[in-house]
Amino acid sequence: MTQESIESAARVFNGLTLVGALLLWFGFFMLGIIARRYEIVFKKWTGWKAMMVAPSGILVYVFFIVAQILPWRLDASSQKAIEMAAYVCLVASALSCLILSDRFFRFIRNILSPAPKAGA
Repeated sequence: MTQESIESAARVFNGLTLVGALLLWFGFFMLGIIARRYEIVFKKWTGWKAMMVAPSGILVYVFFIVAQILPWRLDASSQKAIEMAAYVCLVASALSCLILSDRFFRFIRNILSPAPKAGA
């Protein structure tokens, strides 16, 4: 493979990464909007604000990764620091999305489960 084909493949990969991250972010953002509507209807806390902010780390990760292919070049230590910051943002975002989504789905399960009968 030539250097040109490698760079072309990297651009395609980074573009697909950006599109995938935007779709993932949009999905979690929509889940936050759904949680907000449940909170309004049932007047119980769902954590919708946190659910809408949590996936932002995904966008930060993609920004840092895509920014590496821009024309400016950084020294190796700066590039490693940027990569580490990107991965920390991604992991923090993933964990918060996981915890908040699980919390919301438990909320939904409690709402949908039938109430216990008085004599049982």
